[in-house]
Amino acid sequence: MIKFEDGRFYIGSRKSKVPAKDDVDYWGSPGKMNKPLWEMKKEKHILFESSDISYADLTAKETIFIREGWKKFGKDKCINKNVAGHIDPEAISKSAKEKFANGTHHFHKMSREKRLANQRKAAVTKSIDFKVRDPNGKIYTAKGIYPFAKKHSLNGANLWEVIRGTRCPNGYKGWTKVED
Repeated sequence: MIKFEDGRFYIGSRKSKVPAKDDVDYWGSPGKMNKPLWEMKKEKHILFESSDISYADLTAKETIFIREGWKKFGKDKCINKNVAGHIDPEAISKSAKEKFANGTHHFHKMSREKRLANQRKAAVTKSIDFKVRDPNGKIYTAKGIYPFAKKHSLNGANLWEVIRGTRCPNGYKGWTKVED
């Protein structure tokens, strides 16, 4: 858990071979909206540590910690608005809720053929050759972002941001782009 000087907090999980007490440089992945928080004074609190846990179990544990944090400190203090792929309905804007309910969100405007064409284009775009460094410093050269992400229990979209260089300098879950 990362606690910020203004009282807000962030709960995240990470699989690493580095013991938590030695993992002093990793502070989570803020995302674009929360990046200013990472400039604040902050404290890191380790809530749980295990050297033998599956990614699925780790994610489930993270979900429990976030929900407990919401109950104990209030959702307004927690910057986690997405729990295990389920966005907190209170975090979605009124207009976004209305658009989705009315079927007028951006996907509604696309034909099935256009959506499939976009999916094919995205698949080709993300089939590039790339180099990344894992949290332990090992360098990987690979092709195909999504298969690589799946193999290493990573989110493909976040890894794609690392490859494009649009992610914060700390990368995603300790993974960073390796420049040639």
